[in-house]
Amino acid sequence: MTQTSSSPASEPVESRFPLPGNGGRHSWHDGGGGTNAPRTLTWKRYLAAVRRYKWLMALVILAAIGVGVLAARRVRPLYVVTSTIWITPETQRDATLGPMRGEQVIHQAAWPELATSLAILDRVARRMALYVVPRDTNDAPLFVGVGADEQLRMGAYSLRVDPTARRYVLSLVSGPRVETGLLGDSIGRSIGLRWRPSPEALSRRGEVRFNVVSPRQAALALRAGFVASLPEGGNLLRLTLSGTNPQRITAIMRALVAEFIAQAQDLKKRNLIEVTRTLNEQLDVASRDLQTAENALEAFRVRTITLPSETRPTVPPAGTTPGTAPAQQLDPVTQSYFTQQITYEGARRDREMLERTLAGIRAGTLDLSALNALPVARGEASELQTSFRQLADLESQLAAARTQFTDAHPKVIELARQVKELREQVIPRHAAALVTQLRMRENELGSQVASTSQQLRGIPMRSSEETRLRRNATTRELLYGTLKTRYEEARLAEANAMPDVSILDEPVAPERPSSNRKPFVIMLATLLGIAAAAALALLLDRIDPRFRYPEQATDELGLDIIGAVPAARSQDLRNPQQAMQLVEAFRTIRLNVAQAADASGRVLVTISSPNSGDGKSMIAANLAQSFADAGYRTLLIDGDIRRGELDKRFEVERTPGLLDYLNGLATLEQTLNKTSTERLWLFTRGSQQPRGPELLMTPVFPDLMTELQRRFEAVIVDSSPLGAGIDPFVLGAATINMLLVFRAGESNRKLAEAKLKLLSRLPIRVLGVVLNDVSMGGDFQYYSYSYSESEGPKVPELETQLTEFARRSGLLSMK
Repeated sequence: MTQTSSSPASEPVESRFPLPGNGGRHSWHDGGGGTNAPRTLTWKRYLAAVRRYKWLMALVILAAIGVGVLAARRVRPLYVVTSTIWITPETQRDATLGPMRGEQVIHQAAWPELATSLAILDRVARRMALYVVPRDTNDAPLFVGVGADEQLRMGAYSLRVDPTARRYVLSLVSGPRVETGLLGDSIGRSIGLRWRPSPEALSRRGEVRFNVVSPRQAALALRAGFVASLPEGGNLLRLTLSGTNPQRITAIMRALVAEFIAQAQDLKKRNLIEVTRTLNEQLDVASRDLQTAENALEAFRVRTITLPSETRPTVPPAGTTPGTAPAQQLDPVTQSYFTQQITYEGARRDREMLERTLAGIRAGTLDLSALNALPVARGEASELQTSFRQLADLESQLAAARTQFTDAHPKVIELARQVKELREQVIPRHAAALVTQLRMRENELGSQVASTSQQLRGIPMRSSEETRLRRNATTRELLYGTLKTRYEEARLAEANAMPDVSILDEPVAPERPSSNRKPFVIMLATLLGIAAAAALALLLDRIDPRFRYPEQATDELGLDIIGAVPAARSQDLRNPQQAMQLVEAFRTIRLNVAQAADASGRVLVTISSPNSGDGKSMIAANLAQSFADAGYRTLLIDGDIRRGELDKRFEVERTPGLLDYLNGLATLEQTLNKTSTERLWLFTRGSQQPRGPELLMTPVFPDLMTELQRRFEAVIVDSSPLGAGIDPFVLGAATINMLLVFRAGESNRKLAEAKLKLLSRLPIRVLGVVLNDVSMGGDFQYYSYSYSESEGPKVPELETQLTEFARRSGLLSMK
């Protein structure tokens, strides 16, 4: 068949209409089911999910608001009561600035910790009976004055009064009876309570339920709403207590403040008593140490009073000018030592000189007169001096006698003998005796010097010892004086202990609540409901297996979108604008499918869908019609050998058809049916055959496709759904090209993904997907079309074409 110049097949489609988003590519499908593109949610998808599940979201939000209203009814307004405590600033202790007072017991920053300590909270919990919690706040006045023993049994209790209002029954809630008795008696003895409520009040209530907890647990619960804050460097301690009962929390706050003041004063008092006792003990120890040090110094002075000491200053002699007389003199022992030392040295030198002189006289080197020249011989040796005087007289007499007589004269001889005896015997003997006397004196002086020297050497040690003892006594005296002063101050401070804290602002019951959380609870429930509804809608949208968004085909399945067919009914085609949208939709699909044409410009494609009801037959019929209107010699094959009904829509006979031809029961000319549309033929499915799938797999079918491709320029095969069997895979392998149809809100994406994986292993090229029955808005707005006279020249015979299209619109309802 020869094409006119206006036919789209007159030149290669690829050169005339490059496929947007496809790049004109021709490749085998890469894995059917997915690419590595990220699966993300867009805002438009969010809005689409919200619109789809809007009634479910509205129900969830209304339910959340209802829950919020019910919860708000149980929320009570929150009241806050405050009090301010003045903390005495820490200052240096100075007795001149005021009366004696003890220093602060704890650091300035530790006051908040004391206020929130369990030592205070436990006492307040016991005093205010916070360990008894009534279920109904209206029952709180019944528990005024309740007390507790050490052994307190915790639990939930119920107190019932019999109809006669004479007896009561105390039992555990949903538990056994604990105690019974007459009204007016003490109630709760068996569980550790001392409670005597008014019989009239109990009889009016009938039943009272309450919980009993431990005082420590009540104190911990109290601390949860109690805040104590003290700014750094400040002196105002701010106490805050929050609760739902303003009178109750005010009474508790007053008890807390009173207990805090009492505890601070008690700590101060105990600290002062402990300080006084400690100082008294230290003072006793210091007194004993001082007495010991003084006794040691006194004993040392008594022991060393007779021993020499170091130089002591003396008073200058009377009548001397200050500065001219020596200011100090040596100790007598020291002076005697130096005198003895001088005497000893003199005796030693005299002895040595006398010995050397005697040795020289005996050796003949010195004359006897040298001995008489020695000072020691002239001063102290009386016998030696007498001998020298006798010698001098005898020598004078000898010299006079020699002037008168000869040497042989008896007088001269006698005088010579006496002189010789004095020189050689008497004087040397006296000199030797003098040497012995000097040696003895030297030894005696040496002993005295050594003794005195030993005494003098002990002077520094005794002086150091005395200094140490004096210093120790002075230190002990100073320490004793300091402790004595502090002890007296502590006794004075203890006599009138002044607390470090005082109340500046008394607790006052608040008139208005500080916060009312009812609107917040309702608003929070509403917001949570909105969030839960949105999350539920997104979750349902996420787990929804049906096809709803274009990106599910492109991003998740890796398919190109060939075109989109808007949702329309038969009566909608009376509107030219909507009818033209359908025309343009199939023109776009035709244009994109034409990209799969072979070198000769012929189109061969199989159309299928994941499951039945997706509109594949309608797409196939209208696509074939579009190719025929474009001038293509077109053949539409009803390849759905199980449920195909194209023969009814085109009003032709079903038999003979495809299965009859494959079974050899009819010829090709007998099976090709000319339709009312020019250039469009229909190949029906033929007679129902049990072996239909096997017939498609015989060699006859590929030969048939080759022959049909030779005769027709466009061959469109409408196959069974992918989930129906092997039919669409056989037909797709025969045509090589396959076009899928997804119906918005109907097609199963999971099934399509599984079948695409199978297609990836077959010689089938998936051209893309056609989106059917979509609303041209939201995510599909980019696939919508607009047509008006202002956008271009008027299409010739448009009204006629639309009327003909509307006549064939029965195909739109085909599944």
